[in-house]
Amino acid sequence: MKVSKKINTLVKIFKTSDKEVLLYSFLYFFLNLIKLFLLPIITIYVMKRDYLVSSTMIVIYFVINYSLILIKEILINVSNFSRMKRIEKSYDACININYEFFESYEGRNLFTKAVSTTNSTTSPFSKIYLSIFDTLYTVLYMGFVIIYSLKFDKVLFFKNIIFSILICLVIFFDNLNINQAYNKMIELFISKEKNLNYLRKIAKQFEKSIILNDFRAKDLYQDKYNINEKNIINGCTDIKKNMILKLGLSDFCKILVLFIYIFSLKTTAFTLTMLVFMIQFLIVSNKFFDSFFELNNITNKIYYYYKFIEKSESKDKKIYIDELNCIEFKNVYFSYNNSDFSLKNINMKLENNKKIGIFGSNGCGKTTIVKLLLGLYKVKRGEILINGINIDKISNLNELISCVFQDDIVIPASLEENILFGKKMNKRNFSKAMEESSFNEVMKKNHLNNKTYLNSLYVDDAKDLSMGESQLLYLARSIYKNTNMIIWDEPSSNLDPFRELRLFTKYKKIGKDSMGIFISHKASNIKMFDEIIFMENGQIIERGNFKDLMDKKGKYYELYKKQEENFTN
Repeated sequence: MKVSKKINTLVKIFKTSDKEVLLYSFLYFFLNLIKLFLLPIITIYVMKRDYLVSSTMIVIYFVINYSLILIKEILINVSNFSRMKRIEKSYDACININYEFFESYEGRNLFTKAVSTTNSTTSPFSKIYLSIFDTLYTVLYMGFVIIYSLKFDKVLFFKNIIFSILICLVIFFDNLNINQAYNKMIELFISKEKNLNYLRKIAKQFEKSIILNDFRAKDLYQDKYNINEKNIINGCTDIKKNMILKLGLSDFCKILVLFIYIFSLKTTAFTLTMLVFMIQFLIVSNKFFDSFFELNNITNKIYYYYKFIEKSESKDKKIYIDELNCIEFKNVYFSYNNSDFSLKNINMKLENNKKIGIFGSNGCGKTTIVKLLLGLYKVKRGEILINGINIDKISNLNELISCVFQDDIVIPASLEENILFGKKMNKRNFSKAMEESSFNEVMKKNHLNNKTYLNSLYVDDAKDLSMGESQLLYLARSIYKNTNMIIWDEPSSNLDPFRELRLFTKYKKIGKDSMGIFISHKASNIKMFDEIIFMENGQIIERGNFKDLMDKKGKYYELYKKQEENFTN
């Protein structure tokens, strides 16, 4: 990485640092510097037999020493508090970043590196301040000793310079080895961990476990899991073995350099003070190069954190919209990862509380329309406008739209928190959401209250909801969000036809004063909406209201009749 990028990263770290962290960092720096110079000064006063001053300084030395232990702990704690704020920032970046980038290898690689800077108490953001100020105070002390040795003995000066260069080369080799091992492990995890995470997810889902059990596929699952885990463990072991061998070699070189340096000093006549300086120089020089190269490594890693944050920040000026009045797709084309277009020339417009039902087989592009409207992906050609403004320029897009997805979630939290979803409590709106969604009936039937915890897989004594009950919870959540645009992306696909139709009818009634897009693979579910769009292979094949499409007797009519016949049989 270029030096300019590293300096720029360090500037960003200081600009975004808390004052408390900087205060303790500078205190840590000055006390370490005082401690280093105090020992030679104590030696001078001991030689002068001024025991009162030397004793006082020894007491001060130990007070500083214990103060540094305490300040170091405080600095680690405040650094971790600062790290938590950076985690919040990276979480916001995850929400705002383009999902197409997330799905690419480059995106996963950058995300993995960015997360590694904040994910533990030993991560780069926890250690960065110690590394910076360890490097500063040690380089100042080394510089002083080298200049002082020039005054004392020119030969000693050159010996110190040569020793510093040799130690630098050995520690550089150490850090190069550690960096290479780190990058190889990142590559290994990116390529293998995705499969392992999916297998872990299956094991935690009751419905998936039933399928595995039903097909007697437990052994197959276990084999796949063991193979993936073994590949990661074996890969990491090989990388670590190689790294340990190289570190062992570099440690031997350190000892050899140190031995040669000490041997070369035996012909030099020292004063006691100079001897103390030289002993400290040996210790501090090793500390400096360790700190310097650790700072270099940490800065390289933190660079990816800021790169990830910047990737989520739009360079364009954003516009805040108070109320959504109109949505328009104009000649929209989209493709995943530069493949063939999955959406072609999509045109549609919603305004005046219009509701559109989108119907089509799996893979026809229905859900892709939703992803584009939510800003998760960028259109390849054409544009999507809200109130005549391109959605890329809107700052509060997610505040304008309520969604219920095919794979919506119930988090391990209270029932109230599952509906509020991070929003502040408004009792009137909350009661309205519960009543209009009919979730108050679910609560009454199951003896639940607002503080009842859900999701027993993660919380002891929590309650679980059935699929139908969960759908009503999602409905309550979307009502509470209180927007005038509703999107429903096949969340009822696991319900029986009667419950599914009742839910669609309920949405139609609740959303009478809002616009909506309702996606279904059942033709009958969307027949009550203002316009029906029938999609096939990423294109709009037919559109119109239910009566028009049935009179036309085209593809929608055929599929409607076929599904009706299958249901009747």
